Amino acid sequence: RVDYKDLGIVQNVKKDDILVTLVDAVDGQDGRDVFGNIIKAPKPKRLNLPRGKNTYIDQSGHTLKAAKDGQVVIIEGKVTVLDTLTINSNVDMSTGNITFVGNVYVHGSVLSGFKIFAEGNVEVEGIVEVAEIEAKGDVILHKGITGMGKGKIISHKNVIAKFIENAYVSAKKDIQAEAIVHSQIRCGEKLQLIGRKASIVGGNCKVGKEIEAKVIGSLLAISTEIEVGIDPIMIERFHNLKKEIAELKENIKKLEQGIEVLKKYELAGALNEEKREMLTKFTRSKILSNEKLSELSKEFEEIEKKLEERNEGIIRVFDVIYPNVKITIGSVCKLIKEPIKYCKLFRMDADIKIEPYS
Repeated sequence: RVDYKDLGIVQNVKKDDILVTLVDAVDGQDGRDVFGNIIKAPKPKRLNLPRGKNTYIDQSGHTLKAAKDGQVVIIEGKVTVLDTLTINSNVDMSTGNITFVGNVYVHGSVLSGFKIFAEGNVEVEGIVEVAEIEAKGDVILHKGITGMGKGKIISHKNVIAKFIENAYVSAKKDIQAEAIVHSQIRCGEKLQLIGRKASIVGGNCKVGKEIEAKVIGSLLAISTEIEVGIDPIMIERFHNLKKEIAELKENIKKLEQGIEVLKKYELAGALNEEKREMLTKFTRSKILSNEKLSELSKEFEEIEKKLEERNEGIIRVFDVIYPNVKITIGSVCKLIKEPIKYCKLFRMDADIKIEPYS
């Protein structure tokens, strides 16, 4: 099989990776011409390492290394490491999928079916179609994403976009947009709608702390779900940990059963070399699994404690919430049946209170 979208165009390097090695010259041997006269071997020239930006020469003086993570390129004969990958066209068949250890800047659009993964930030000037972007830093979309229900944006920090339409967008910190339409939003801290529209229409938004918008829902009473007060990314991690812990416990149980059977063979003196190796392997796996279980259980308990101490969250709307908007704050739900203008919604005891916007 050939992956036509994995072109290997970007040459990633990590800090301290070896880029160039200089081999010392060796004196040549004298020769002779057809008359038997000696021809002196020329003295070899001493070459210099082609050091460019973001590289350094180690103490030996024979090795050129990367001073930071990035893409290695040759510029004017010098080996250089760039911490930002600039793509002057669309991300399409000419570039393939992009995986980069630094920042990625795309002057064009990201076309359907393509992926970008960056250890730093991702910035796109054009439109993101049915594509996937994941960044350990921020994701900035100058225009926005039209995901058609399959497009995906994941940021370990913040997401800023002009519009989000029919897409899944997740950010550990804040999300800012002018309009969100029929999308699945997961935001760890604050979701802020700005600009002339500043609206959320349709879809499902789960936000950790606060939502601020001009309009939520629409005149057509399109079903819109808003949930605030619980970090959705933490919740997702909580459920994943629960599943991983259950699987690990089941695996440890099977290993213990296998070890018990092999121990019986050992006591009976019927443990051949193959079974002895299996016993060693099972014992080692059990130790590693128990260490992993302890680590995951500790993380699970920490998240469980944070969820119990969660903030209740708040929703601010400086124009109108339309009917058929379902509001959930913490564990309390409220379905909006009549338009509500200029309001602030928050939880008080077992009820959702509505006050004038402030």
